[in-house]
Amino acid sequence: MTGTVKTVYVPAVFKGLYEKRTVRRETGKQKGLIFKKAETEVVEDEVYAGPSDAEVSGTALAEGIQEASQTLSAEGYEILSITPVVSGRYAYSDHLDYQYGYGFSYTEGVVILAKSVA
Repeated sequence: MTGTVKTVYVPAVFKGLYEKRTVRRETGKQKGLIFKKAETEVVEDEVYAGPSDAEVSGTALAEGIQEASQTLSAEGYEILSITPVVSGRYAYSDHLDYQYGYGFSYTEGVVILAKSVA
């Protein structure tokens, strides 16, 4: 293989989890003649609860790969391969017979291998 070889790691991000919660928010109106106070209303809204511990955002990963690919192309590189990096998790429980409940894997990110065209 001739030319300069470059590798780029594109990390995956976990999907955000949202849950419905009853929240109080300002309406943008004010009440009171002398002492103005913002009006509020109680509504049910979806609130960010943090990242998932199991689901990767495929959309965000694809956007990261697209951005890295365009950068490599602009720098004069040709992409040779895109390889997923897979990690695993398990759940430990001391009240199960085998001690380890379940296991699963997820794509942690991808490694892009490219070489210079010139």
